Amino acid sequence: MMKRVSMKGKLQLVLASAGLASCVLTGCDGRSEAKVAVREAGASISGIAAGGGSGSDPGVAASGFTAAKRALDGTPDGTAAEKASVQILKSRAQTGIAAGVGLKVNTLEQQAVAQMTELRGLARAWQALQAEAAAAQSYDPAPELALLVSEEGEIEGFIERAQREKSVIDGKLADLRTQIAQLESQSKAERDKAAELELRASTLSAREAAELAPTIATHAHAADLKLLDVSRLSARANQLETEAREALLTYEKFVQQKALIGVSQAEIRQAAQDAASEASAARAKAAAVAQQVREKANGLIDFRAGRGEGSGLNAQYEEQIAALASAVSSARQAEADMRVNAKFARGTANLALGDVHAKRARSFGALQELMQGLAMMNPPLPDANWFAEQASRAASEVRRAMEAAVEAYGAAADDFGATGGRGASREKLDVVIGRLNEIAGRRDRNAAPATDWESDPIDEPFEDEGMSDEDEG
Repeated sequence: MMKRVSMKGKLQLVLASAGLASCVLTGCDGRSEAKVAVREAGASISGIAAGGGSGSDPGVAASGFTAAKRALDGTPDGTAAEKASVQILKSRAQTGIAAGVGLKVNTLEQQAVAQMTELRGLARAWQALQAEAAAAQSYDPAPELALLVSEEGEIEGFIERAQREKSVIDGKLADLRTQIAQLESQSKAERDKAAELELRASTLSAREAAELAPTIATHAHAADLKLLDVSRLSARANQLETEAREALLTYEKFVQQKALIGVSQAEIRQAAQDAASEASAARAKAAAVAQQVREKANGLIDFRAGRGEGSGLNAQYEEQIAALASAVSSARQAEADMRVNAKFARGTANLALGDVHAKRARSFGALQELMQGLAMMNPPLPDANWFAEQASRAASEVRRAMEAAVEAYGAAADDFGATGGRGASREKLDVVIGRLNEIAGRRDRNAAPATDWESDPIDEPFEDEGMSDEDEG
């Protein structure tokens, strides 16, 4: 079981890990401004570490780092080693402040992701409406109407022929009326079946109606054969009266078929009008959705830029980067007097800076992917060129951020290597090398730069690796 450490003991550990003598708590050989600043800053940072470091309340942590930096600002007096201690603690405080800003960035990134998800949903809705419009517009009634016109011409010929037959058929013998009546009944059944199928076909699609056509023709042909038998029997038996009645039935059948063709033609024309209306309505809805896509995209860009009611996500990144750049600068000022700890502090800040740049690259990479997808939709959105322009701008930001990340990681590698590369420095150096290798691998695969890296905790005491002679001053 670990022994509980008093607050004073924790503060001594923090100061010792930063390369500072624990006697600054009691004043050592005087009370210079630098010593006072180190004591106050150490107390703030120690409080964060005692509360769980990066796992503590973000507001408390940010307040502690801000208080530490405030205590360290404006301390002109003190020995060189004391001033170096001030700069190292100041670097840590600035790195901690940047981590606090990073929490805001994370929240805003989640909001940006929600907006992008909504945009993708609208884009899918636009595509669906475009497909609906295209499908409705593709309906062409011309082939069906042409087929009906052809059939109508044939039926008119049949009608004329039936009329001629009726005019020449006048009295047929009665002894074959029973047989003729049976044939008439069979003929009517075939005709009714054909008419039933034709009526059904008029309610089906062109393909389904075409599949029924052979069956209809078979029944119609069978009916005609029956009528021909009646005609032959009537002719043979001089039953011209029966032939006259059969001719009349044939005439009425074709008249009915002609009427059904007229109904089918009207239905097809109505279907064409309905399809045109559906296509027009779908296009109108698609246009409205396309406008929503542009408005939401504008809102996303404004959200990042901080225009209007936007969040200023880009500015939050810049604020975080500026804080880490200041942390790097502060640590650099301590290198002359506390080289090892200054290099470690600067490497930690550079590592965090690289992570922020890499995360910014991922953020712009997601934006680039979204805008590029909107620009390349088929059929194209009305504002496709604008989306392509936004994708190009985001791609430039990705390249710029990744170049900055590589530069920061390279500087961090140099810093950790300059400490001797042992213990915590070795671990952090391995982390940096791994991230540089991953970036190189992504570039080789032509993949969009992306990373979920987060900075290592900066509020934990440095590992005691053994101070160099020059740091002991």
